[in-house]
Amino acid sequence: MEVNLDDISGEWLGYVIDTLLEAGANDVFYTPIYMKKNRPGVLLRVLCAAQAAPKMEAVLFHETTTLGVCYYPLTVHRLERQFI
Repeated sequence: MEVNLDDISGEWLGYVIDTLLEAGANDVFYTPIYMKKNRPGVLLRVLCAAQAAPKMEAVLFHETTTLGVCYYPLTVHRLERQFI
């Protein structure tokens, strides 16, 4: 899932990322972007299981000023790991 944010400080963004990870997100990351009228912003992306999506959405709506969340289905193929 992803949201565009143009009014979030770096400190608050760090808090939101930590909150999403604590809520069960597999990964959270952001990319600097330019929004309308060339305002700087961030594209915040959350990778999570489909069952966790409502919880992630609740965090995004409660802790950011976003008015909407975009969802994209994703297929993941993982290699088997061995610790030697």
